[in-house]
Amino acid sequence: MVKRLLTLVAFLVLSVGVVLAENKPEKVEIPADVNINGVKVKKGTYNVVLDQQTGEMSIYKGKNVVVKTTGKMQERKQKAVSTELVVVRQDGASVLRSITFEGSDRAFV
Repeated sequence: MVKRLLTLVAFLVLSVGVVLAENKPEKVEIPADVNINGVKVKKGTYNVVLDQQTGEMSIYKGKNVVVKTTGKMQERKQKAVSTELVVVRQDGASVLRSITFEGSDRAFV
């Protein structure tokens, strides 16, 4: 009984750690102005938080939320060597299509 309880507690601790790690902010350098969910985000350094449970991405400048958007995680064939932003031209504007963090084999699209 005690062994089962300890196993359950260990599983819960590890699960909480995985959930928290998924939502940790990643520092991202946006090299040029880009539109995200209809909001113009100026070039600069931002903190990006992906919530894989809800499919929401939040971009912060300091403690202020600049923009939030929703999407999904898409598997990649290999891990990203560095953080990758895919930007496309749409109606004359640069629009963020996806982001992949360094070391990840999944892209947020």
